[in-house]
Parts: sequence; structure tokens; C-alpha cells
Amino acid sequence: VSRRFSVFPFLMRAAVGDSSALKAGITECVRARLLAPFAVTMDKEPGETFVAQFKSTVRCHYTGPVRLTRALPLPNVQSSVVIPAESEIGQILALDCEQATLPELPRLKLQIQTPVPVKAGSTESGAAAAAAMDMSLWSMRQAVTASLGRAMKIIDIGANLTDPVFRGKYRGKQAHADDMPHILERARASGIVGMMVTGGSLSESAEAVRLSREHPGLFATVGCHPTRSSEVDKHSGGADAYFAGLRALIDNNRDIVVAVGECGLDYDRLHFAAKDVQNKYFERQFELAAATGLPMFLHCRNTGGDFERIMRANRDRFSGGVVHSFTGSADEARQLLDLGLYIGINGCSLKTEDNLAAVRTIPIDRLMIETDCPYCEIRKTHASHALLATGAAWTAPDAKKKERWDSDSMVKGRNEPCMIRQVLTVLAQLHGVSEAELAERMFENTRSVFFKDVEYDF
Repeated sequence: VSRRFSVFPFLMRAAVGDSSALKAGITECVRARLLAPFAVTMDKEPGETFVAQFKSTVRCHYTGPVRLTRALPLPNVQSSVVIPAESEIGQILALDCEQATLPELPRLKLQIQTPVPVKAGSTESGAAAAAAMDMSLWSMRQAVTASLGRAMKIIDIGANLTDPVFRGKYRGKQAHADDMPHILERARASGIVGMMVTGGSLSESAEAVRLSREHPGLFATVGCHPTRSSEVDKHSGGADAYFAGLRALIDNNRDIVVAVGECGLDYDRLHFAAKDVQNKYFERQFELAAATGLPMFLHCRNTGGDFERIMRANRDRFSGGVVHSFTGSADEARQLLDLGLYIGINGCSLKTEDNLAAVRTIPIDRLMIETDCPYCEIRKTHASHALLATGAAWTAPDAKKKERWDSDSMVKGRNEPCMIRQVLTVLAQLHGVSEAELAERMFENTRSVFFKDVEYDF
């Protein structure tokens, strides 16, 4: 256990020996921000404090008497709790919290069992307790993940949740069941409180709006990606009808549409759309921003100065925005900052040592964070991967090939929103700040640009 999850040495110490060891181990976990002190408390001496937040059943064998007197409900969750007043060795305690306001999550259950009675003062009590301990590793990891996540608030500014792979479909073939609910649950457990679902075309923007309407905490961008700009002239009603459709999506969904985009220029993929077509319809999307007052969600790849030129010419037509998935140099970052823009970072932004050097130059009050899922995961070949080993204790869920999919696992090669925690770890390492501090700063950055007029309680 301790080799895989750094929090568990504390729990192991807490579970063996006398009550002072229990208290010391739990206190250490709280101080390390690995557990949140609100689930169960014991009231007074010789009582101690039990701290846990569980999303599924966990069985923990403990050899001492335990007395539970009251339970504190989870924040913003209505809980019905039944707890025995007192327990002796050998009895089973169960804490059940029905989450009335979060029906999509399973019941919370904590079971403490003591199947091996040990005489007080026995020299073998510690060894017996250790031998009796049996934890569900996945459940414990979920508990720690949830506790860590709820200590911070993260908004993923770029999630391509309209991609069919999040419905289990790969290259037109259904490989496994639709697992969107599980993806969103893992995202919440990682600390994500909001996601911007990227719209890259008229039809994709409509799907982003539909998803955002269906799932609280999701918000849409509406626009035309540079690699999709060739479809504008092919639209049955022509370019005017295409942009009228985008405008209607915005006007009819102002409570959940937070940006114009994804729009910009991409000269790395001119086989999808020629330069003149990209430039023409990038310029036209400033009309949407000016008419609606929305900020912009921007894309720039190898444009030889054209992107900066167009941005400077139109800077007074939009309120603000972010250049997402930044992969440029330190000089390019400075040019974007001089335009008053924010910069979005994901795994693709952190591939090389040059990337890392450029990202270090971006002040944290101008950073935003994203996954760009299902793309842009941090891979073992990336320069940033080495920084994960020195970061915080968050552990990614298991991942399996799509052919072996199950609901508790991610799919190998398919990036997910929850993996934003790895991007956060790397960014914190690069800037020499704690993950909690950086997450809070980026949350406020994002909220100030995209959510200042949105009524939503994060």
C-alpha cells in the first residue's frame, strides 16, 4: 500500500497501536491536506477523531474500541446519518449518508471492523492490527482524491467533450458503453468545478450547448475552428447563414455560452483549410465577439506573425480572452501578454525543455489551465513527465485499453478532464508555488474573464 500511495503510511500508523497513534496519524493527514476533517467526529476524551470522505465502501480493520457520537454533513450536501452511540471490539459500525443533492454519486459508507480481538497491553497488538488491515485500494484512493480535490477549485477551459470517444465510439465503431457520467464523476473528484466544452463548428457548438444544458457545471464556447473554416462556404445557406446560426446559439443560451471560439489560425494543418480561408473567417468572428460582448477562446499554431497582426487590428472589438494550448516560445508568450490576453496550458504545452522554459516566463496571474481532452495528455516521453514524480500525492485512476473498458477506469490514450491534476502539478513545480495556491489563482483568472456575468455557484 505505502509504495503506491504516499498518504497510507499515515493511515497505517493510525491503525496500529493505541489511540494516541490513531490521533497522531489522522492529524498528520489533515495537516498534509490529504483528508478533510468533516465526515465523522468523536466528541471528547478518551474519544479521538476519525476523518474520512468516501465515495464507495471501504473496510478498515481496527483493533481498538471506537465511540462515534455525531456526524458532520458534507458541505452543501443534505445527509441522513445513523450512527450507533457506542461500539465495542468485534462490532461493526456503519455510516450511511444518502446524498440528496448529489443523486448521481453512490452512497457513502464507512465500515470499521475488528474481527481479531486483542488483549489490552499485548505486545503483539500492533502486528495483529497490521495483519488484520484490509483496504479497498481503489476506494481509498477515491477518498483521498475527493478530499484533495475539494480543497481547491479548478476550471478546465478546454474540454472537447463532444468527441464521440467520450461516448465509447472510436472511428465510427462502438467499443464500449457511453461513460460520460463516469468521466464527469472523476472530474469532480479531481477538484474540477467547471468545464468549458469547446465548440469548433456550427454543429459542434450546438452539441456543446446541448451537453452544457444537460450537465450542470459545463459551459460552451461557440465558434469555428480554423481547420473547420472551409465548411463555412459549403453551408447550405452560405457564410451569412452559418454565422447567423452561431449568433443564434449564443443569443438563445447566454446563461451557458461563455466565449466566442474556438477560433484563430493554424498553419500547421493547411490541408484542412487554406490560409486565406482561415484568415477570412477568423476576422469575421470578431463581429460575434463585438456584438455579444463575449470574450474569445483562441487558437494559434505557427502563423508567422499573422495571428498577432490580426489580433492587434481587432483588439478593441472584444473584451478579453485566452490563447489556449500554447506551444510557442517565451517571445511569443510575451507578445500575447502585451495584448492583454491570458495563456492556456495543457500537456501539449509541456512536451520539451523549451516548452517548459517558455511556460516558466508566464506570470501566474495570466495563466489558465486545461486538458484539451481527449488530446494532449502528458506522456512519459515529455519533458514534463519527470516533474510529476516530485509533485503532490494525487494519483491518476487506472487506465485500460478500450477493449478491456470498465466504468472505474480511464481508457488508455484518451485524455480525460481529471488528468488536469497532472498539468497543475507540473505548473506548480515550474513556478515554485503550491498546487493549492496556483489552482486558486488560475480559478480566479478564469472566472474574471469568462464567468463574471454568469450566475453559477462554483
